Amino acid sequence: MLAALKIRRGDGAHRQRVARAVMPALEEVAPPRKQIIASRSFGQPVGALPQLSESVAGHASSAAEKLRRQNGVCSAIQVFFQTNRFREQGPRYSNSIVVPLPNESSDTRLLVRAALFGLKRIYRAGYAYNKAGVMLIDIGEIRTMQGSLLAQYGTGNRSDGLMKAIDALNLRYGRNTVSVFSSAAPKPWVRRENMSPCYTTRWSDVPVAYAH
Repeated sequence: MLAALKIRRGDGAHRQRVARAVMPALEEVAPPRKQIIASRSFGQPVGALPQLSESVAGHASSAAEKLRRQNGVCSAIQVFFQTNRFREQGPRYSNSIVVPLPNESSDTRLLVRAALFGLKRIYRAGYAYNKAGVMLIDIGEIRTMQGSLLAQYGTGNRSDGLMKAIDALNLRYGRNTVSVFSSAAPKPWVRRENMSPCYTTRWSDVPVAYAH
């Protein structure tokens, strides 16, 4: 408050000096998120479990990457999906399930496995789903992670090293260059306008520079 009064009452040069001195202290640092959501509507309805599973696995992978970026771990993952609630014709169904993890982790493999386990528990055939996603809950920081005398899954040096390697490859060569539970088959349910260019696998996506 005193600094703010000085800025208002001082001359122009003095205000600038005071502002430069206090601004670093006033910078807002985004706190780690307590929940991480990854979801998206489909480009066209999806009814088959394999396609829905690949979509959910992709969302779990994306959420896990975001979790590692903030040096966090989670202890549970929620899976949800729904049909088009605004469509009057056809049957409608939506559901969600929370799957606790055996221990806190940010390992993509463990999160994908838990997400697919939950999906199979609540999936129903015969519906045209238009949206699916996951939410990581009970998020904490790695340095405060509770230890355990029991076997740990998705933790330790091997897990950390593998996840760092995957993140580095995806950062360098493009999103989903290395992924878990993903096939190379076409994905008609993905909105084309939301897809990242495939610079390393498709000539048409390589940027072209013209010199005049």
